Amino acid sequence: MEEKNRETPTLIRSDKTEQIKKKDEPWKINIGEIKPNEFYYFPDNSKQKIYVNINSTGGCLETTAYLMYRLLSAKPRVITENMGQCLSGGFFVFICGDERISFKHGLFLFHGGAHNGYRPVSALKDYLDKTTPIIDFTCRRLAKISTKSFSYWNHIVQSDKDVFFTAQELKKIGIVTKIW
Repeated sequence: MEEKNRETPTLIRSDKTEQIKKKDEPWKINIGEIKPNEFYYFPDNSKQKIYVNINSTGGCLETTAYLMYRLLSAKPRVITENMGQCLSGGFFVFICGDERISFKHGLFLFHGGAHNGYRPVSALKDYLDKTTPIIDFTCRRLAKISTKSFSYWNHIVQSDKDVFFTAQELKKIGIVTKIW
């Protein structure tokens, strides 16, 4: 099968928005609430940078994991930008950038995820079986890009608490690479 001609515009769907991307424009993805079965399209082998603008309270962990793996495996340079808040899954996506930029007053939230209380208790084991590798992967990524260890991040997960960070705090430990 032939590769698609890069001269043709490509449709990008993200968070209820559609745009047509022209050949020489960078890829831009806007992320708000991360919903189940919401997919973000961009090429794996483009020479164009991918800009991911995030203003998110988080959402579906499985969709977040899909987006994380796609961004980390993308060939072009990925720039993630905190446009206001990167909470929960929004933070997980933020850390996948090669460059991680935040507004001065950007807010971040890290925690080990949450289980919807309305599900039957038997669903909790299935949920944990699916999410534990995602959380573990996230802690390893955080340890790789920051001055803090895996055990530091894993301790936050195990504490079952929501931990908020400012852009300045995350810049000091290497997660935010630039503040606007």
